[in-house]
Amino acid sequence: MTTMHNDRHSKRQHVHLSTLRRVGRTFLPYWRHVALVVVAIIVMTVLLAVNPLVSGLIIDHAFPHKDLSLLTILTLVLIATSLLYWVINLAQGYLNATIGQRVMRDLRLCLYTHLQDLSLRFYTTTRTGEIL
Repeated sequence: MTTMHNDRHSKRQHVHLSTLRRVGRTFLPYWRHVALVVVAIIVMTVLLAVNPLVSGLIIDHAFPHKDLSLLTILTLVLIATSLLYWVINLAQGYLNATIGQRVMRDLRLCLYTHLQDLSLRFYTTTRTGEIL
């Protein structure tokens, strides 16, 4: 088992800084969308932390004191945070899909533009399999 683990680590390729720069340039036109995704992740994390805290308040304060108004408010907070989490999660999924599709479109367009700009000589001297 350890040899398989060591083989997996030895075959791992390191990411070069130039590759990271190219990826960054690819996503640069969509920096606002990416920033929205990051904000959505942060807000969702905060919302996930709210539920245990509110549940603790229900158990520690609302139930022992038999405070029905506090229980109602805290229950509404739980429902509201769950609904808000669901809406933000849906929006984040949409943004992720949109960014991914647009980046793929840009990469394909760049590739096709490059291939069309190549000379006819390139296509006569290069085999199709090598181009693919």
